[in-house]
Amino acid sequence: MGVKICPICGKEFKGMGHPCKDGDYCGDCEKKVTRVFPGEDAYYETAGAIRAKLEKYAGEIAAYDSVPKPETCPICGKKLPKLMSLRLLDAYICMSCAEKASGLLRKGYDAIGCMCLGEIQPLFGKAAVQGGKKDASGTFHDADSLRVLYPLIRTLRETPGEEGYDTDYIDPLDTLSGEELRSAPERAEKRRSYLRSQYGDHKAVFEVDSVTKLYGTTKGRRFYRNEYRVGGRVLLGELRCGTPPSSAARSSPGSFRSAGWETAGNTSAA
Repeated sequence: MGVKICPICGKEFKGMGHPCKDGDYCGDCEKKVTRVFPGEDAYYETAGAIRAKLEKYAGEIAAYDSVPKPETCPICGKKLPKLMSLRLLDAYICMSCAEKASGLLRKGYDAIGCMCLGEIQPLFGKAAVQGGKKDASGTFHDADSLRVLYPLIRTLRETPGEEGYDTDYIDPLDTLSGEELRSAPERAEKRRSYLRSQYGDHKAVFEVDSVTKLYGTTKGRRFYRNEYRVGGRVLLGELRCGTPPSSAARSSPGSFRSAGWETAGNTSAA
């Protein structure tokens, strides 16, 4: 087998190498790639994108083996167990914080482990994680009570790989001014009163924007199932996966059936 030129570092190497989107790279680069790309993610990246990421985290990669394990978690401050911890590029965190980070970023532990502490730590100051937000006077405002005004906004971010998209949540509570936050409880209560006057006293009110019948495909032919994808937003209360609203359960024409519900503000449910 002939000599190849690594498209990432430019050095010569022999053998099959490790594949990426537009070529094969050498074993020396592969050792670095595994530090910043979880699983087979690098397979879907171009050599240029891989090189850029290796350059971005060059310092952390070089110092990876010399990072000491602290006695306490740098995020929550609790004692760091000997075994139940997650290694990041430049730090260690407890599994409790790792679980929260995984939920916030919608990433697995392997992907979290390819990130730096500085990229994760700011997430824990968000209102959704703290359960609310303090105003300038120190008064804590519960996030759930304000969601009728400021629901979490669900967005899709395109990413390389088989899945194609990652789910992100934008929390409007994090951007409120001090005056907006102080007046929010009163405005939220007025909004709840208005919705109750319009729809009655229900556990939740879901505004439907679209209803799509789900289907599957076999041998190129489409067949429809007795399930629907419902898109819209929660106006009042909370809807969870697998909990169809009472109005859907009572629907008679077409024997409407909900296959599940999500909770975040503007959303869709299947």
